[in-house]
Amino acid sequence: MITLFKFYSPTCAPCKMMDSRLATLNDQDLIIKAIDVTDPSNKSTVEDCNIKSVPVLIITKLSELRRLEGVHPLSKVKEVINELRDL
Repeated sequence: MITLFKFYSPTCAPCKMMDSRLATLNDQDLIIKAIDVTDPSNKSTVEDCNIKSVPVLIITKLSELRRLEGVHPLSKVKEVINELRDL
């Protein structure tokens, strides 16, 4: 199972661009968890993951981790997912 952690802010225009791209992902083996960096209850997670700006995607499978910062084409996100899937 692959998990994609999406760090975002509700007022962030680039985050909204990534949201629309991620919405087109049709992958049953992928879990997407959204983490609002402006929500005080997420403060420790944001700090632990060293999130300094948004959007940030952290894609994990077991102990493997890939990080994408900023806006990326959906093809790049799929490439990283497939790379992890092949491990």
